[in-house]
Amino acid sequence: MASRGESIAGVRRHLLANVRAHVVARAAQVAVGIGLVPYVLAHLPRAQYGLWAWLLGATAYLALADFGLSQGNVRPLASAIASGDLRRRDRIVTAAIAFHSALGLAALFLAFALRHRIAASFPEGAREEA
Repeated sequence: MASRGESIAGVRRHLLANVRAHVVARAAQVAVGIGLVPYVLAHLPRAQYGLWAWLLGATAYLALADFGLSQGNVRPLASAIASGDLRRRDRIVTAAIAFHSALGLAALFLAFALRHRIAASFPEGAREEA
């Protein structure tokens, strides 16, 4: 059996590896974002770039609507799978799917209800192109 010091060192090593992976992933995300803007600007007219940027921002806000549910399900789901509790696993997955489906339907309804207001916020030329 490993001593307490060895187990803490293993946890610390695992934690640092996860932090490094997270930093590398974020750096790659930033690099792609910085490199993508000049590329898109070179290939899209300004009005279409504005629409693209608006949709990207709207998508980012919708990603925040997860409320941490995806990350919050990791431990209970792993625990249910490890213990072989298929009913609990199915309940967790079903609840997550139902919640995300309800969020998606709410976003769709909201976009449909506000479509005229959203379209009016774009310049005249961009509305015909979109």
